[in-house]
Amino acid sequence: MVESSVHIPKKTVRTFQRNLLRWYKGNRREFPWRFSKDPYQVLVSEILLQKTDAPKVIPVYENFARRYPKVSKLQLACLSDVKKILKSLGLLYRAKRLISIGKYLSIYHQGQVPSKKDQLLKMKGVGEYVASAVLCFAFNKRVSIVDSNIARLFQRIFGYESSKKRPRDDPSLWQLAELLLPNRNVKDYNYALLDFSALVCTGRNPRHEICPLKSICRYYKKKVFGKQKPVGIDLFAGAGGLSLGFEKAGFDIRYAVESDKYAAETYRKNRRNRNVIVDVRDINEVSPKEILQKLPLRKGEIDIIIGGPPCQGFSTSNMKTRNLDNPKNHLVFKFVKFVKDIKPKWFLMENVAGLDSFEDGSVRDQLTKLFHNIGYKTQCLILNSVNFGVPQRRNRICFIGNRTGKPVESIKKLEHKKMDKPAAVHEAISDLPPLANGNTVDVLPYMVGKTLSRYQIKMRNGSNGKVSNNLVSRNTKLIIDRFKHIRQGENLITLAKKVPHLVTNYKNTKNCHQWIYLRLPWNSPSVTLNNYRKNMLIHPTQNRGLSVREAARLQSFPDQYIFYGPLNSQQQQVANAVPPILGRTIAVAILNSLRDKV
Repeated sequence: MVESSVHIPKKTVRTFQRNLLRWYKGNRREFPWRFSKDPYQVLVSEILLQKTDAPKVIPVYENFARRYPKVSKLQLACLSDVKKILKSLGLLYRAKRLISIGKYLSIYHQGQVPSKKDQLLKMKGVGEYVASAVLCFAFNKRVSIVDSNIARLFQRIFGYESSKKRPRDDPSLWQLAELLLPNRNVKDYNYALLDFSALVCTGRNPRHEICPLKSICRYYKKKVFGKQKPVGIDLFAGAGGLSLGFEKAGFDIRYAVESDKYAAETYRKNRRNRNVIVDVRDINEVSPKEILQKLPLRKGEIDIIIGGPPCQGFSTSNMKTRNLDNPKNHLVFKFVKFVKDIKPKWFLMENVAGLDSFEDGSVRDQLTKLFHNIGYKTQCLILNSVNFGVPQRRNRICFIGNRTGKPVESIKKLEHKKMDKPAAVHEAISDLPPLANGNTVDVLPYMVGKTLSRYQIKMRNGSNGKVSNNLVSRNTKLIIDRFKHIRQGENLITLAKKVPHLVTNYKNTKNCHQWIYLRLPWNSPSVTLNNYRKNMLIHPTQNRGLSVREAARLQSFPDQYIFYGPLNSQQQQVANAVPPILGRTIAVAILNSLRDKV
């Protein structure tokens, strides 16, 4: 029996079951073996899944199922042929194991997979977990399952400490699994355990911020809840992309300044459960002293100030007003004043990469000097969001400084980070609903039958099977006609060469920006989404502009993050945002330095 020191009230058991199944409804992983009703196919998939990440198994399973669709084919298989199929997964001993299972089933069970556990356990390679999984997923029997990930989940949630070297073999954990097993929806419940432990309650860095079980989780309460989170302020907060990244890393952003009422509404409504003050005044009307009084904290007690002052005046795509006379350019110096008067331990100020070359770098050097003069060791980095897992090439300049005297080598390393295989547009948005030009239906179901990419799984976390912000600008017939002639990777310049009569209103297309009327390619990251509506960025396969949600996905906003206000405001909020994934990466590096001992 489960040790008496672990007491689980019935209410806690019901909460665990209910919240887990509710999460699964919106986040279930769709693998080909889960659609099969053939016990043989289920058994094969479980053998292939041993010590292997499920997404890697998909092509191998499909190839194996084509070559050996029945036990009669498998028992005659050549070992070298099976090894070739399994080569990409490693652990090639499974090839011999599978053939052995095929022969055993042919000899003792007329080529059929038995539906009794004791008979399944007689096959080499079939242990307690595989036998239970086959009984549940192939025969719909009410049986519990425990693998290494599920054992970890149970240990964390209920505080159970196994004395076994391999907890998944601990009989007491199996007893606990039996205690938690619901009377109905057992198949979905067991799949939910597998998916949740793989996507949320991960071995490293469990995702507490989206966990629906943390209210009953002993691990969370011990390791996270009650721990003092570093406190931050977000100036020029926009819709909250940078704040979101820092919050996900473990910061507590308590005060945000954003004068645009719709962006402020988006920021506030996405933080209903957080104790954050959203100030909608112009930054020039806000005083550092007032912020400290409202929190309330004293000068020097804030851990970090973050923010991205308006950047149009520094952008290389804005040649008309790219000069010192642009009033928005002076807001970066306003940021310096807030740092001086509040004196946080750290600060992060981000802006367009064009600031690096603005006035031959004099503004960049002046800012670095100003930060130095008020006591901050500052590094200036150019970071491209595509190198941090964002499916978009978006260069930003980041001024990162601290007054703690701690080493910041981890910050400098960010500039040299490169992704071996950057996330592509297809991996980001291919599961979103198909839309018409000018679509006005906000909430729609996801596309069905799609195998989700890891990025899409991450974006969907916490969703309920539907996604919002599917709004699309309505373009004229002339613009749609232009779209129809543009292929992936082509733009207005290409269009002018093909069908010049459609672009007669452009005096000189050669002087147009390369992003104007660009149809995004499926198989590469997106270009920068700065004002994607005016640039007329085109969906890869549909003759229309991007929806707000598609743009949000390309910016790495999770689907649970909702944008408010009129369509043009939602579009601008997304385009202006800092990608949360980029923000989170910077935040983690800063957080690690904050927690290091001097």
